[in-house]
Amino acid sequence: MAFIQRGVTRLSTLMKWVVFLTCFYQNFPCQAQLLTASTRRILFLGNSITWDGRYVTAIDAFLATHYPDRQIEVINAGLSSETVSGLSEPGHAGGSFPRPALQERLQRVLDQVKPDLVFACYGMNDGIYLPFDSSRFRLFKEGISLMHDEVTRRGATIVHLTPPDYDEERGNSAGYTKVLDRYADWLLGMRDRAGWKVVDIHYPMKEYLQAHRELDRKYKLRGFALSDDGVHPGATGHWIIARQVLQYLGFKEVSKSASITESLLALTDPQQFVQVVGERQRVTRDAWLSTTKHKRPGLPEGLPLAEAQIMSANLGRQLKAMLHDKKLAEVYLLAGQSNATGQGYLANMADSMKINRSVILFHSGKPHLDSGLPPYTWQPMHQASESPDRFGPELGFSSAIRPVVAGATIALIKHAHSGSNLYEEWNPGFSDSDTIQWGVHFAELVHTVNAAMDSLRSRGYEPIIRGMLWQQGEAEAYSADSISVRYGIMLKHFIARLRSQFQAPSMVFVYGYVCPPPLTGTGMRTIRQAQHDVDQGSGMGLSVRKATVVPTDDLSHRANDKGTRYPQDHLHFGTDGTWLLGQRMAYRMMDVLQEE
Repeated sequence: MAFIQRGVTRLSTLMKWVVFLTCFYQNFPCQAQLLTASTRRILFLGNSITWDGRYVTAIDAFLATHYPDRQIEVINAGLSSETVSGLSEPGHAGGSFPRPALQERLQRVLDQVKPDLVFACYGMNDGIYLPFDSSRFRLFKEGISLMHDEVTRRGATIVHLTPPDYDEERGNSAGYTKVLDRYADWLLGMRDRAGWKVVDIHYPMKEYLQAHRELDRKYKLRGFALSDDGVHPGATGHWIIARQVLQYLGFKEVSKSASITESLLALTDPQQFVQVVGERQRVTRDAWLSTTKHKRPGLPEGLPLAEAQIMSANLGRQLKAMLHDKKLAEVYLLAGQSNATGQGYLANMADSMKINRSVILFHSGKPHLDSGLPPYTWQPMHQASESPDRFGPELGFSSAIRPVVAGATIALIKHAHSGSNLYEEWNPGFSDSDTIQWGVHFAELVHTVNAAMDSLRSRGYEPIIRGMLWQQGEAEAYSADSISVRYGIMLKHFIARLRSQFQAPSMVFVYGYVCPPPLTGTGMRTIRQAQHDVDQGSGMGLSVRKATVVPTDDLSHRANDKGTRYPQDHLHFGTDGTWLLGQRMAYRMMDVLQEE
């Protein structure tokens, strides 16, 4: 009996160790659910590994699919180079700036974000890549403790992530792996001693790396790495981090998924879903970092927070459409004067000019446009100019444009009016509600776009405005100098108002030069210079983000058209020129969207 009792005791002890080791290495100890019904904002703090954002994107994407009806905002405020210790090695960043310290910005971030739950990942930079030193270790512990107290004092919950593993075979800091072992062990000890919430990513990454290095040694290879430089993990490393956090949150099933996309296989296109989440993360990350006034040089300037939140909401609607398998409509607007209405002739179209009828068109009616088909209704792509025998840039554009999201429907909304001017008839006023100041054609554009968007929604689409095509400026070129010299200012304001009016702050604005050679004159040169200056790449004060001008000087004119009745007309593009203008606008549009 004594032998049996000892056996039972040993078995019981063994089982306790099994349970302990399982919790230690998988890091989802028994705990209360952190994502409560009141959780609205989750904040991630950290250094460049967090700023990179791939593990944050994976967590955001996973939560979006599992809580589709909850408004959980995942905010990445990671800052490259940052420490909690306040330390910086000599010559950091080539001596251009010291490492930023979290303490400098922590209160601003917490005051403005007002998170319910905070995940913080520090340590990689805090030993400044030198052998272990007790004073540096003390500063790390003090910085972590200060952050912990500051977050909890505000009523939020903080979860610490142990630092990722450092790969000495790829990095240049001998002995630094053991430094991070010590930092990770201290955090895990605080979990046991002080009841801190801690997710271990250090040892899972370390074990994974060591297991693959064993295979490398067996086969005499030096091929595997979680990080090319020893510090910044790649896709696999980021997924290990995300998976540990998700398991800690109670999603144990992710342990069976080799990637975030594999964990979202219930979606029709999980890869596209993750890409859209990543875009949303980049927009909001940069906006929050700029809004909270970080001090690190060299990072991209974020959008104003209000604009970024509108863009985030638009991307959120796109994600919901993907979650619910709704049809997505990628919408483009087309407006302007006579070269926008279009002076190409159907009778002169070459056989190679094929109309893409999978693109759908919604346009205004007489006296603006007369396509020969009913206005203000969605139809397969067709000509829409001043008369049924002519076409504008819509045909060439639709032949070249491709959807950003595979399978999305491309929809074009057009309102244009020959001879119209920007300074009065397209006047957008000073705000969305300033309708008294709206010009007649701006008001008609708003009416046409709103009707078209409502119609798409009624047909089961989720419409997203991607961009706008604008061909106008000839009216101002022939106006008084006092008007033409203001064109750049007016165009910049017009773009801003359009983006505000249609709640599309990221809308790409593509336009073409007007008044091509042989036309010449002071007013024409003034307008063309203004068009150059508004382009996002001009470097001028009038430059507008995501506004870009396409060349038109080589396009054919109506004077060159077969059987033309306008042999002196070099103001208007002819059939070939109008078709090519639309195509160039499409190609430039796709270039900017891909850059985004």
